[in-house]
Amino acid sequence: MIGTYLVVNDEELEKIKSGELSLWDIKENACDIDKAWHVIQYMFTGELADGEPPYGYIVPMIAELLLPEVETDYGVFCLSEEQAAEAYTCIKGMTEAEFKEQFTFDEMAEAGVYPIVDDEDPEELFQYIWANFQALQDFYKMAAEGKQKVIFYIS
Repeated sequence: MIGTYLVVNDEELEKIKSGELSLWDIKENACDIDKAWHVIQYMFTGELADGEPPYGYIVPMIAELLLPEVETDYGVFCLSEEQAAEAYTCIKGMTEAEFKEQFTFDEMAEAGVYPIVDDEDPEELFQYIWANFQALQDFYKMAAEGKQKVIFYIS
């Protein structure tokens, strides 16, 4: 299950909703955080899904953000320009040391956070999650500075 983010404008969003434009056809301004999405979700919200804003906007899986017009196995979620900016405010400037403080491997393994498996090396997983989080910081910076909407989906 791969987490993908897209920056879209109003016109693209309407085309996605109407089926004129497929999510999979948008290649520009995309951010693929691979399987790191669930760990990042849990780290910032303590939840397996949902999560209170603004931290719940980082990996937006909040029911109110769901785009019901777009059918996928796991849903497609959309942040407004303001919500994307709030997500960026939560993560901008976060250092590796600050991020690591929130990385509670044993707790996440016990909670069943994807993609943690029994023989996982905690430090190796941390480095993988950190690298994807840095890409997400850059993505949200681009979205916030461009005052763009953000779509998130899992495929």
